[in-house]
Formats: sequence, structure tokens, C-alpha cells
Amino acid sequence: MVWNVFSAPEFSVALDTSCFPVAGCVAYRGYFNEAQAQADAAARRAAGRDVVVGGVSAYSTLGYLKDPLLSTMLLYPDATLIRTVIHELSHPSVYVAGDTVFNESYATAVEEEGMRRWLAAHGTPALREADQLAQSRHTDFEALLLDARAQLEALYAQSGLTDDERRTRKAGVLQGVQTRYAALKASWGGYAGYDAFFARGINNASLGAVAAYAALVPDFEALLARVNGDIGAFITAARACGARPQAERAACLWGAEPQTSHRSHMPCPAAMRRVRASLTFTWVCAARWSPVRPIW
Repeated sequence: MVWNVFSAPEFSVALDTSCFPVAGCVAYRGYFNEAQAQADAAARRAAGRDVVVGGVSAYSTLGYLKDPLLSTMLLYPDATLIRTVIHELSHPSVYVAGDTVFNESYATAVEEEGMRRWLAAHGTPALREADQLAQSRHTDFEALLLDARAQLEALYAQSGLTDDERRTRKAGVLQGVQTRYAALKASWGGYAGYDAFFARGINNASLGAVAAYAALVPDFEALLARVNGDIGAFITAARACGARPQAERAACLWGAEPQTSHRSHMPCPAAMRRVRASLTFTWVCAARWSPVRPIW
């Protein structure tokens, strides 16, 4: 229903950002029209960026409007549909303009905890088993890509390399991802649910897109544990951390006190931490002002 365009520099894993009213800065740009998304992607590739275009299954309007439950979503497996609803409903409770990683990692953490509780209260043995299997595969998928992203981040930080040397080593890392995915797929008994993602090609942009939804999930899970699973206290604490300067937010989730002095947080940084430019507010793209859920 929506297509997101992610891009990154050739030698960086930091996603390019776009800044808009209401949402602030996001590490992607989304379109309701696939042709427009592909045209934007082509322009970015021509400028030398790593680019990936991915489909989006749902989005949140942050409580400003009623969020859609699309007929196509009813085709999902039950566990996927339930997770999608929980994920998107979480966004209005905590949203920090300009920090896609914080927002999406929060929503993913709420999704995980919400699904666990929903299954405990309403799930059948078959549904629990299906969700456990799907999440086990997704954990393997994320671990593979986050490891590759870390390797590239370390490579790009090395001094004394020429651009040609960086390109060669980068290609080796990315080829290694494809090889490792083939082995992972075999260990899953041939499950092909991630084939389309890998067929689009792996690059800085696709790795950054995955990291945006996963990088701070362990940090949010640590916060939830610190408040003994109290969702109200968790939301309050997450909001407080979101109000901190961006560089302090991850440490805040682990209980760190505010620093006594810091630079003021810029609302639209050139690069996102650890990893969605026009200011015209149009309705061409819902993802310009709302967090979304990707289809990997």
C-alpha cells in the first residue's frame, strides 16, 4: 500500500533523512505510488547513494486520524496481523520527532511484549507454535544483517584505505551475507520467506532499514524489566528518555542519569544515530509524517 525509499552514502551505514512538519526527520521517504518511489530511488542511485525500495504493510498517523486496517492485511497469518496491530497502535504513546530508530525500536519492543501477553491470554497452542517459529527465523535474519552492518561500519571507519579498496572489501562483506543467508535458509528447511528481501540486493540502505527497527529493542526490553513489566511506567520512562538529547537516549533506557551539560539536540541531524528534503507538506506520501511497518 506504501513504498518506502531508504538510502545511504556509499561508504556509510547511516541512513539519509528527510524532514517534515509534525513527524520531524525520518530515515526514509514513502509514497502511495510505486512509480514515484522508483523514480526517487533512481535519482538517488544516480547521485551515488545505496538505495532500497521496500513495501509497507501498515502505518500509524500517531493518533491524529483513525489508522487503517486494510483488507489486504486480513490475508496475513493470524500472528502477523496481531503483531502489526499492536506495533502500529503503540506509536501514538511514544513518538520522538527526528529519531526513527528510537520510535521503531520502541514499537517493536511493545509488539514483542504485547504479543507475548496476548498469546498467554488468548492464543492457541498452534498459534503460539507458529509465532515462535516465525520469530525464531526473524531473529536469525536480523542477527545476520546487523552483524554485516557492524562489519561495514568498522570497515568505513578504517583510515588509510582508498575508495577502490573500500568497494572491494564492501563487496566481500555483502557477498558473505548472501552466502550465509543460503546456509540459514537451508537450516530452516528451505523456508523462502526472506528471498524477496535478499533478491533486491543487500547494501548500506537495506541494512540500515533493518537496524532502524531492531537496534534499540534490547535497550527498551531492559527498561521494561527495570519497571517489572508495568506498561504504564514503561511508557512514562520511555517518554522521559525520548525527551533527552539523542546521544543520551540509549543510556537512559538502561537507567543512566542525565548529563550535567550537553549540546542542544538538533531536530534534524545529517545522520541517524546507530544506524526514513523538502518541507512542503503534501499528501503524496503518508510515510513523510507517520511511522510505518515494513514488509521484509
